[in-house]
Order: sequence, then C-alpha cells, then structure tokens
Amino acid sequence: MSLVTHRAVHAGLVVPCLALVLCAQGFVEITTTAGLVLPGSPVGTLGRGPCIADFDGDGDQDVVFPALAAQPIRHFRNDGNNVFTDVTGVTGLENAPTESHAAVAADIDNDGDLDLFVTAAWTANKLFINDGTGNFTEDATSRGVDAPSSGCFSASFGDYDRDGWIDLYIGNWQAITGGGEANILYRNTGNGYFVDVTTAAGCGDIGLTFTGIWHDYDEDGWPDLFVGNDKGYYPGNQPDTTYRNNGNGTFTDVGTAINTQFAIGAMGADFTDAFNDGGWDIFVSNTSAGHLLHVWNPTTQIYDEQATLYGVVANVEGWAVNFLDYDNDGWQDLYIVHSGNRNHLYRNPGPTGGAWTDVAASVGADIWGVQYTSAIGDLDNDGRIDLVLPDPFYAGRVLRNTVVGGNWIRLRTVGTQSNRDGIGAVVEVTTGTNTQRQTVRCGHGYLGGHDLRVHFGLGTATVADRIKITWPSGQTQILTNVASNQTHVVTEPNLVLQSLPTVGTTSSLSLTSPWDQNQAYAMVLTFSPSPGIPLPDGRIVPANPDWLFWYTLLPGNGLLPQGAGVLSAQGAATSALIIPGDPALVGLTVWTTAVTGNPAAPSAVAGIAGPLPVTFQ
Repeated sequence: MSLVTHRAVHAGLVVPCLALVLCAQGFVEITTTAGLVLPGSPVGTLGRGPCIADFDGDGDQDVVFPALAAQPIRHFRNDGNNVFTDVTGVTGLENAPTESHAAVAADIDNDGDLDLFVTAAWTANKLFINDGTGNFTEDATSRGVDAPSSGCFSASFGDYDRDGWIDLYIGNWQAITGGGEANILYRNTGNGYFVDVTTAAGCGDIGLTFTGIWHDYDEDGWPDLFVGNDKGYYPGNQPDTTYRNNGNGTFTDVGTAINTQFAIGAMGADFTDAFNDGGWDIFVSNTSAGHLLHVWNPTTQIYDEQATLYGVVANVEGWAVNFLDYDNDGWQDLYIVHSGNRNHLYRNPGPTGGAWTDVAASVGADIWGVQYTSAIGDLDNDGRIDLVLPDPFYAGRVLRNTVVGGNWIRLRTVGTQSNRDGIGAVVEVTTGTNTQRQTVRCGHGYLGGHDLRVHFGLGTATVADRIKITWPSGQTQILTNVASNQTHVVTEPNLVLQSLPTVGTTSSLSLTSPWDQNQAYAMVLTFSPSPGIPLPDGRIVPANPDWLFWYTLLPGNGLLPQGAGVLSAQGAATSALIIPGDPALVGLTVWTTAVTGNPAAPSAVAGIAGPLPVTFQ
C-alpha cells in the first residue's frame, strides 16, 4: 500500500501560477473571495497547522489557524458556498499560546461536538472544550494535558485501550531545558479527563518528534503507533520507530523488526492502503536525502522501502504529507509540502501499477513558498478534496479543487460503543473488483487537522456495492448498494441494557442501528461470546450457540420475548429481559449479542452489536 495524493493542491502562489489557477481541471485559489485572509508574519518557526472541522455542527467544515507571534487563534466559520466569516475573538479561542503549532479537533468527551487541542512552544499546550455551538472554554490544566515544552509539534488522537474514549499522544521536539524530551501518552479516563501513562505504557520516545500516527499495522484490532523523529542521523538521536500495542496498556518497540526504524530527518507521515491490496502503507517526508515509502509486505509481515521504485523520493526537503484521491478515480494519491521548493502531487496510476507521476504543475498544485503544513477537507461539500495551506510570509492559501473526476462517496462515522467520532474505524469500500480501505484518523501529516469524514473516489461506479466498517469496539457493519455523490452518516449499532438486571424483576434490552431501519433483527443470550459463529464473509458473531442461545431465539420465550422482529423506521427495537426469581442466579454473568440484516440478501447479517455482559444482581 502506498501514497495518497493530496489533490487539494495550492493554486496561485506567484505570477507563474496565475495561468494554472484558471485551469478548468485543477486547483483554484479562493483565499480572498472566501474571506480566509490571514496576516503574514515572518516570526515563528516550522509552521502553524490549520484545522478543518465542523465546530458548530451545521454540516460545513470551519477552519482554525493557530497563532504566531502573539496573534490570536484565527477562527473562520463556514457559511456555505465558499464563504467564511471571521469570528476570531468571539468564540473563546483567543486565549492562545504566544506561539502555537498543531491544531487537531476531536470529540474528547463524547458529547457530540468537536473540541480543539493546540500545541505550543515555550509554554503549556491548550485544550478548548466546545459547548456544542462552536464556542469554547480553555480547560487544559484541569483536564491534565497542559504539559509545557519548547516545541510540541505533534498531537494524534486514538483509542489505544479501546474503552470508547479517545486518548492523546503528543510529540515533543525539544525540552524547555534543552535536549530531547519524552513524548507523552495521555489516557482518557472518561468525559475528556486525562492522565499521563507514558512510563507504564513504554512509548515515551525521546527523539526530536515531528509526527506520530496511530495505525493498526498488524490488524489485530489494537492501534499501534508510528513515531517520526527529526535529525535521527546525528549520534545519540533517536530514529523513527513503531510501537506495537500489546493490548494490555503497554507497547513494544518493533521498529527494527518490521523495518520502520530509519535514522532520517522525518517531518510528516501519513498512511493508507495505497495499492488497494489490503495492507497499510506509510509515507514519511524527509530532508533532501529523499522521502520514504514503507510498503507492507503480507508475505514477510514487514515493510519494504520502495520510494525509489514508485518514483516518490523527490530529494527536496519535505514537511506535511497527505494521502487523498484528488481526482476521485478510486486510488489514493499523495501530496507533499516542500519548504523553499515546489510542492508535489503524485498521481497513483492505479491498477496499471508502476511509478507515480507528479502532476502538480498540470493542475496548479506546484506551490512555492516558506511553507510547512497543510490541511485537507471538502470545504464546499462538492465531493472534491480542497487544501488549506498556510505560509508565515504569504499568510494563508485556500485551494479549491475543481478537477473533473469520478464519482465519490463520503462517510461520517458516529460511534456508540466506540468513541463518538469513530476514530480508528476501518472503512472498506468495494466497487466491482476494487476494494479501497481507509482508517478514520486524527492527527496525521504534519501539524494540520483534517476533515474527519472519510472520502472515497469511485471512478465510474454509481454505487458502492459493499461497505464494511470495523469499529474500534470490534463491532462490524455491512452496508450494500450505497448511493454515490453523497455524504452518509453511519451510526455504530448499539445494544444497551436499560436497567439493573436484578433477580426477580424485568429489565429490557434496546438495540439501535439507524442505517438498518425496517430490517430484521435478533437479540440472543448466551453463556459465552466465544468461540462465536462464523459467517460466510469471514466475520464472527460473538455468541456461543448453547442451549440458552437457542432458547432465546424461540418466539415469545420466557427470557427475551421480543428478541427477534423488525427494526422501526428509526432503526430501533426493545425487548423485555425477564429475570427469574431464583437467588442462585445472583452473580451469574451471561452475554447478549444482536444482529441486523436482510435474511434474503447476500450479506444476510448487516450489523453486529455486542457482546454485552449481563451480571444478575
């Protein structure tokens, strides 16, 4: 798997680019007309990362720029149709560090809105809590994430312990006292409060870290961590590496074992299934010594370095990198920001294979400038990925993607058992014989915060034949014949016990799966969720077919009398849970699992919810 081309390329830097931005199939600069103009400032180092996110919940992606040289954090509200309103100073983001770098949005407290984490230089990091309307209160200290450093450049959210609350890994480039400083893993203990677990977890890398990304390279369901370190080639400095998640709260450094431990000047990193072959590939930007493309080898179970083979070495100093399908052909392309040189947009050749082609000049994306970072997202909801590109001298640039490409589909994942944003969910989209995969990721690239919606080009296909979502909780969901050229909101199936299961009383089980409205459902009880029931598509229903399982499938049974039926138009169903009055049941744990679907469809089971333990009181 390889690179994803950043098609939201920058249009219009200097005079030579003017002709290109008029191209009908390219990127057009709309900075001024959109109202996203920033003051330029040469003060500050190594960039400020824009954040693209829907902070006010109106369906449009807003834009935030971190502060430089005592400037306030700039907040632009998206009013639709490529029109933004500057609301800086009135939404609570003005309490900014003197110099800030990365800005990343995520719902840290699972309340349905996006909060904002901002990294700082020479002072404490900041955490802004959203009140649900796009107004914020700074609360880093009370929530435990206000550690200072002389330069914190990386913030990446992921649920490493899979408890339904997103955790935070920050990368420190240097300590205030000089020298290296350990990165920090903050565990979310619930409701957006964090505790430093770095030492116990064993992932406090003491390199000059510019990037850290959560990705499950071995696909065991537990997010692993890739760390990219600057100046790893100097004696005594730390190289890049990968920390494998052991599934018990600890990590093991496996960088050497899987061939990701390179002593380079790593700046940015991103990952995707670049070749649609089922493996996660990683691209890492570097100095002029050349970028790296780590391609997963399923046979050897390690990474092969293949940047030269695919023509993406570049040999110029690179910073932000982003995978994206700029032309919606169903193959992820790659965009690289080069400071003091032109940016590159490498087009993925897709099924023909071979070297990737730099098309930046032909689509108006070969921007020059003192630039370090980028953020990608669909600002006008037209199905094409746009690019926001700040530059401390030339201020910000916004490039609208006008490429005439293929059809597309986009998902906004909403977790229930998983974290609210579904960060870490793996989404597979199949059209014909082509299956693409992406992870819902948060904090990749370099400094920038990106649109959390997952976007897939479909080429000429008018529907997605099959979409499979593997949620961080482990629950899976299948969608079929999904319409193209739309953004679909997909909510994770949710099975909930409504009251304490006390012996001799009646509780209830509720199932919600909005996507599966008016479809069949079944809820069962079982004494164990394993070994489970295998399905033809390779998934496992976590229920052991024991006598309790079969009994609760009987219509009108005495334990779950409404355990099977048809979901409502809202995708909901409820069954009484009748608990016998036998005192011997106190302390017994049984498990409940639910499935949804259409028995006549090829994928008869669509959603799987559970297993949920039920311990009788």
